[in-house]
Amino acid sequence: MQELPAPSNTSIEVEEQPREEWLVQIMDAKSKAPIAHAQLWMQAYSTWQNLLPASAEVFASDADGWVHFYAPSTTVTLWAQKDALFGFQERFYQDSRILLLYPDFSLSLQVNDESGKPLVGIPIAVFQKRGSTFFPKPFFQAKTDQDGLALLPHFQIWQHHPKVEKLWLSPKVLLPEFPGIPIRNLRSNSTSTFQLPPLGQLKVVVEDAQSRPLAKDIPVLLWHDSAQTPSISVDIFNQYGLESMCIAATTQSGTASFPQVAVNTHIVAWAPEADPMQSTFAQGMGPEHEAEIKTLVATPQRQPCFLRFQVRNEQGAVVPQGQLHIAWDNFFFLPDLIPAQSDKSGVVTISVPPSVFRQSQKNTVSIPVLELHPRDSIPRMGYLKLQHLNPQTNDLGVLTLRTDLLLLSGRVLGKSEHPLPGISLILDDKPGDEWVVKQMQQTNEKGEFFFFGDATSNLLELATNEGNIIPFRQTYPRGTADIQVRLQQGLQLEGHVLLPEELYGEDIDLGFFTDVGEQEGLLDTLRGDGSFRLAGLTSSSGKLRIFHSDQGTLLAEFADIHPTQPGQSPDPKLNNLDLRGIVHFFFLQVENESKSPVAEAQFVAPSSDLLRYRPTTNQEGKITLFAPSAHLSVWCQARGYVPKQVELWEGEQTIHLETAVNYRFRLSPYPNIDDSYHFEGTMWKKFEPTGNILSTGSFAFDSEGVAEVGIPDEGQYGFALWLMHHHEYLGQVFAWDSEHPEKTISLPPHEEGTTPNIHPIILSEEVLARIQELISTRK
Repeated sequence: MQELPAPSNTSIEVEEQPREEWLVQIMDAKSKAPIAHAQLWMQAYSTWQNLLPASAEVFASDADGWVHFYAPSTTVTLWAQKDALFGFQERFYQDSRILLLYPDFSLSLQVNDESGKPLVGIPIAVFQKRGSTFFPKPFFQAKTDQDGLALLPHFQIWQHHPKVEKLWLSPKVLLPEFPGIPIRNLRSNSTSTFQLPPLGQLKVVVEDAQSRPLAKDIPVLLWHDSAQTPSISVDIFNQYGLESMCIAATTQSGTASFPQVAVNTHIVAWAPEADPMQSTFAQGMGPEHEAEIKTLVATPQRQPCFLRFQVRNEQGAVVPQGQLHIAWDNFFFLPDLIPAQSDKSGVVTISVPPSVFRQSQKNTVSIPVLELHPRDSIPRMGYLKLQHLNPQTNDLGVLTLRTDLLLLSGRVLGKSEHPLPGISLILDDKPGDEWVVKQMQQTNEKGEFFFFGDATSNLLELATNEGNIIPFRQTYPRGTADIQVRLQQGLQLEGHVLLPEELYGEDIDLGFFTDVGEQEGLLDTLRGDGSFRLAGLTSSSGKLRIFHSDQGTLLAEFADIHPTQPGQSPDPKLNNLDLRGIVHFFFLQVENESKSPVAEAQFVAPSSDLLRYRPTTNQEGKITLFAPSAHLSVWCQARGYVPKQVELWEGEQTIHLETAVNYRFRLSPYPNIDDSYHFEGTMWKKFEPTGNILSTGSFAFDSEGVAEVGIPDEGQYGFALWLMHHHEYLGQVFAWDSEHPEKTISLPPHEEGTTPNIHPIILSEEVLARIQELISTRK
């Protein structure tokens, strides 16, 4: 491809970004009347802190219930109280919001041991659950008294929480099995009882690389290690979530205390912030007897690993005392840029994070090194090639910094050349016919950005789309430096929506679309008072579309809408858009042949304007769908069940699914591996009625290489296979490719009641070699 000349500087302006302005009105949840002189607490959202800390900022509402303030973060926690009323939102966002207060009740909880004796000092908390993962951060913790009783304060607010199905009540105690009770199953006038097994105490001493206790305050995570694997790594926590509930404590004088741990529990303790370059962890058995106090020592995972190299430029000259940054991979889109200083002879010595050390034992790792340049020069970079590092000092020789390795670099500016920090940028690459995301990055405090790495094409695309800024998108030749991006505020829409009682503001997304159906700007969530604001628009007329945020359902569309300049009066048609009577509700229960609830059943509609996000039933098999019509024709599908087309009518309805037919598969030939390794797989095919992929979900093979799988529908299935070692994913060994029919399995109809045939999955020599390669890197 012929390289294009660098485009001229994009000349558009944006107002300087102020701190976020907040306007919250406190109202009675029942009467919707504003509450004057209520106290409101505000705290930046944090994983490690409980609510009501001493550092929270406190405000008071005025005579009309309004609180006006500036927040230090776009994501905060708010809670308010007035007399016997209380309200709480775990995550709030800027702009106008409503905080509803409810009658404040407490829930009585009884905690006993196995013999029924009350347990004293057991913490009880509300946890948020997503899938099978319980978040480490508990909300509103209470402890049991001398009689084993605890009062969960502000319980009524949890019953009215919009996401109440995700909230669970549990003792904040480390147990092999999570003993939670769904909040929605509890009543304020009842007493729930937790019966706990024998408990002991655990202390975790966090040490540095020199075996000295770290005196600073460090959060320590503790969870149950069901695998009991000596070689467990924190990667399992990062990538696959928690196998059971995780609890946290903060060190004091280098020691974190966990006074309630079930005896005979295998423990993993992790102090990820002990040292930015060295995660620290401990593993072993917790207390072995009731009331025993056990101590584990959390040390760096291995001896410190250091890299030493000399930095030179393209002409071979030493770069002394350069402003270097090492881009460590932190498992997210944005790498950690760790500063490194070279000495007078250009030599740099740095320590390596354990994750990079482990990765280097398996394959070659490329670590970018950037020289953040002065404004009058072109930035340079190089790559450290790491393989089989030693847990001591590794001398890597000379690193040459070059100007042609940097993909794009430049600055994002606003009004009067003012730099804009914190602007999110996306770099797209075009290896084929479609643009794909290559990297994501935010501008630093100087408004600078540096994209680095490999790319398959010479032409790259830089884009941003956030807030009130007109979306920016521009293509550049690879290697373009000192790009000047100037951004500009756009038109906006402001208005108000009237909702049915069954819907909350956070359930509603709004977007502006041109007359030909192209979306402009970002979707916005409806505020608690029904107001909305869409910004960064460029078209003078178009359509306003209203969606259900979780299901993606298009609930309503309003045409002939006209955005205005900031400060101008909004389009009067946007005032009090009434969804009452427009939105229809479907209260559904999904069951199997034995009338047991089917959890995680998905609803799929052929039309992309309905149920775009595949709404899914909860653990009780229940779900409420929202639509602009009183009748829907959809497909219901669930893992292990036959898909079923159903006609839905507004109101309550029960759907029955038939259990899928079991098919048996065998890996052939079965690899010669020990029992600590096993294979998992999944199968899928294009489901023609909806155009969606129909999947069996993940399943495991036994030690003989045989798996029995519920196939929801006959036909041609693609197949994938991956290798596991205990609970650790080692890699994919068999990936379905639609261009290779040998990687598909044709499944004929199977008569119920007959013995299923065994279908072979042929493993080629190439696949068997890949399996042995994965095992060899694990040892």
